Amino acid sequence: METQIKFTKALLAYSRVTHCGEKTARGYQFDDVEVWADFDGYTCYMQSGGVTLTLLFHGKFLLEYDSRDKLKRFIRLLDKLAH
Repeated sequence: METQIKFTKALLAYSRVTHCGEKTARGYQFDDVEVWADFDGYTCYMQSGGVTLTLLFHGKFLLEYDSRDKLKRFIRLLDKLAH
């Protein structure tokens, strides 16, 4: 399942949230997705519906989720945001 996430698609979704979303105390919120970055911007985070995607340096990422259904919904949301 995790291989269905493309790093470039995740970056496009992240960018859309930052450009179209509302500013929050931690980052930006758009379409049920919250995004934020660490202090230097090398690590970015996306969170929605019980799933957290951490985008790391050099095109690597980490996923935290507690059910495959939540992950499937998150992947569909990423696809929607990236287009």
